[in-house]
Amino acid sequence: MRATWVSRAPAEGGKRANAAHRRSAPSELFIALEQRTRDNLGPMKASHMILALACLFTAACSPLEDDLCDYKCDCEGCSDREYGDCLDRYDDRYVDADRRGCVDQYDALLACEDDTGICNRDDKWSTSCKPEKDALDRCID
Repeated sequence: MRATWVSRAPAEGGKRANAAHRRSAPSELFIALEQRTRDNLGPMKASHMILALACLFTAACSPLEDDLCDYKCDCEGCSDREYGDCLDRYDDRYVDADRRGCVDQYDALLACEDDTGICNRDDKWSTSCKPEKDALDRCID
């Protein structure tokens, strides 16, 4: 299930939309999604969905970051805490990129992770994004 009211459309100049835009959902929607998620997906998935929704309300995370953490945790079997840590890492990386004018490199890395991410035979999530990660690291440093 995805909260379709959240937009990934870039703001003026190709930059991300203001984080406040992603925090504008009514609380009734959050409560309804929480209950529906709990009923349909079980406790582990419900917790992941609640963490993802919390990320949407409080941070710069977007649905793509949520999806990437979902893929990784589905592959590796993350706990709720590990899932939250995954979202936090994306949020921290975005804040650093935004602060240093590297949002384009950040978005390129996310697109690559989304395009190339796979779950290996040994249940390990991996991507083929070394050039994109290196470009972001060079920009941020």
